[in-house]
Amino acid sequence: MSKELDEENLKCPYCGNQHVHKNGKTPQGVQRYKCTCKKTFILRHNTLMYHSHLSSEQWNMMLCSTLNNDSLQKMAGLTGISITSAFYCRHKILYVLVQIMNEDILLDEAELDETYLTFEQEGYVRKEKRGISEDKIGIACAIDIHDNIVLSVADRGRPTSKTLIEIFDKTMTHGMKIISDSQRSYHPLMKHLQADWKKIPSRKQEIEGYTLDRVNKLHEQIKTFLRGKRNVATHYLQGYLALFQYKRKHPLYLDNHICRNLFYQLNCIKTVLRNKDICSGVNISRTFYNL
Repeated sequence: MSKELDEENLKCPYCGNQHVHKNGKTPQGVQRYKCTCKKTFILRHNTLMYHSHLSSEQWNMMLCSTLNNDSLQKMAGLTGISITSAFYCRHKILYVLVQIMNEDILLDEAELDETYLTFEQEGYVRKEKRGISEDKIGIACAIDIHDNIVLSVADRGRPTSKTLIEIFDKTMTHGMKIISDSQRSYHPLMKHLQADWKKIPSRKQEIEGYTLDRVNKLHEQIKTFLRGKRNVATHYLQGYLALFQYKRKHPLYLDNHICRNLFYQLNCIKTVLRNKDICSGVNISRTFYNL
């Protein structure tokens, strides 16, 4: 894997120049490179394992543990690290996993609807309002006939049309057929996407034989997946949605070949997330996921 990374990423992370040469090794035996801009770097620069003293084997075990839905206690025990370190490492893995799952594009025909979860944030006191209020966080969900899905944390309360356009502009094919309810915020979205919109009227279950059964089933699967994760803070939620999405798309995720390929993918993606960013004071979804 190191050879493959070397061949594909051997360029300066500071200036992008490919005129680099070997420049000794680190105390841990990792090859160091030097660019004509006089900066030195290693191949891991700004990747998942950068600034980490853990071995590749430990990171690989943490990836498999994350995919297996293990608790932080079990993950820490398997890799021989503290629970705090396991917490930081897990969220770094989830952050990079989001980048991979954001590449999915919906085609031909899709169902669109949102589901709602309780808004969780340290220090927030719920107002206990009835219905869909700021006590809830909206999750925009879409699924096409090929079983591809897009999941994104949206707004507190009902998602606005601006947010929906930001989410689906690059994840839905323009001009495709979209089935949804008649929510007001969908009107600008459908116009923007130039969609063949099958709008199910209020208090109706279908129109012309089109229903929202597929996306409603997806809502149930999401809530079942999150039920075992107590009080996930909303700014970490996108990472867990990406984990759900990956496990759903790759049911044989613990196969050695699949796990190795994912580990390779994760370490080819640049990330600027640090331990100090994984805290209640930083909204990861907005600051780092560009959502």
